[in-house]
Amino acid sequence: MDMDPVWIVCLEVLAFIDAAPNEGKLGFINVVLSASDSESAIRRASAMLKEYGWQIIGVENASLADPDHEYQDDLSELIDNVIANPHYVLLSTLHSYKPS
Repeated sequence: MDMDPVWIVCLEVLAFIDAAPNEGKLGFINVVLSASDSESAIRRASAMLKEYGWQIIGVENASLADPDHEYQDDLSELIDNVIANPHYVLLSTLHSYKPS
């Protein structure tokens, strides 16, 4: 059985993290997962973040991951982990910002 492709979904979020559980942080996060198409990838990524109580503000990008590309941050390792276990939905580093 063929595995669905691996996707990187970048979402703009209002994140509630352990360090400040009552104060949302605006930011962007990449979610790495396997899915049959971009719409399914976005749905799975959004559902995972909503389980954490995070609010999805918008979808920045959903693109196929290239396992041979050397990504910045921790994405290459996350991609390898999803290839090894396609059921994983893995989050990269949250990059927060303050609204202007």
